[in-house]
Amino acid sequence: MRQWILLTLVLLASCMGSSIQSTVETTEAVEVFLSLAPDATYKEVHFSGDDAAAVQELVQGQCPTLPDSFSRATYDAGGMKLVLYVDEEVVCTILQPGEQKETVFKKVSEAPEGVALTVNGVEVPVTAIQAVLPEGQDALNLAVNRVVNDELLRQAAADIVVSEEDVTQTTATFFEQAGVTGEEGRAQLKESSISDEEFAQQMEGRAKLEKLLNEKLGADALEVSEEDARAYYLQNTNQFVQQEQAVMRHILVSAESRSAAAVTSRAELVREKLADTDFCELVTEYSDDIQNKEQCGTYVIPRGAVLPAIEEAAFTTPANEVAIVETEQGVHFVQSLEVTPTQVAEFAQIAENLKETLKNTALQQRLNLYLQLLRADAEIVAYLAADEA
Repeated sequence: MRQWILLTLVLLASCMGSSIQSTVETTEAVEVFLSLAPDATYKEVHFSGDDAAAVQELVQGQCPTLPDSFSRATYDAGGMKLVLYVDEEVVCTILQPGEQKETVFKKVSEAPEGVALTVNGVEVPVTAIQAVLPEGQDALNLAVNRVVNDELLRQAAADIVVSEEDVTQTTATFFEQAGVTGEEGRAQLKESSISDEEFAQQMEGRAKLEKLLNEKLGADALEVSEEDARAYYLQNTNQFVQQEQAVMRHILVSAESRSAAAVTSRAELVREKLADTDFCELVTEYSDDIQNKEQCGTYVIPRGAVLPAIEEAAFTTPANEVAIVETEQGVHFVQSLEVTPTQVAEFAQIAENLKETLKNTALQQRLNLYLQLLRADAEIVAYLAADEA
């Protein structure tokens, strides 16, 4: 009897303290996190009663629906933590930044000649910062962050092995994205004084980076299902509202380089021909609006996109009829073709673009996480502190 009691107590203890790791390790969040940080440590804690209530209050903003008792699983990668709250299934997932080494700032005068930064001991020249320096507020910080991220990725990819076929494919894709043939691209490189050897090294580095990111981010394997895209669409229909818009054709008789009499005379000539001449022919022959002349002067406009008088004509003129509008620019002939009311785009219309957008968003999130992990242990010295006057 005593043996049965002891066995029962052991079984109860085992059930009460059973690990939830098997529940969480198959979730997408954990799989992605461990692919980027395979050495992350695992820890779990079980909460109930007053302890559960205290945790609920702390994370209410991020996890508002925690039950009365639950478990917390934590994967700690040093530079980042993944925290999951679990009942019978994962209730909530939180990504928390961990400890990171701080960037060391030194005076410009202390920098080796032409050097702006060092990343893990590798010198980054000032010209690298200048090449990506954007305009506007906080431009220098944005440029520095971009260059540091690029260098960290380059270092992470340094030991990746790529084949000659990989480099050839990367090179072909590079020229294709640039909109040139291989022959045209190489001619442009010579004009830019980039040698074949330098370009080959760049393409090898690019191929290594692509392979690294595919291994770490799972880019090739990542797909957004129709079901997931539809679920996002139904939960965010406000993002897919198409505002009222009009399709119109437009002829402008410009007043910019004509006298008032010349404008009136030319406009009258167009008006006389409207009844028995194809509108597109009139666009070709008479319109001074060169922006869309080759498209028969066709525009698709929402409210507020053009001058009020032209907008009114486009939205209120009966279909296929022409309104004549005078502005400071000259005389406008506006043929209204179609007016579409405000509506939510049908899922079928946006499904493919939405799946691509969601995939790119997921990849960017994974990349941001990977960069966060790379920066956690990175030794960065920035020679950007101003010298004392």
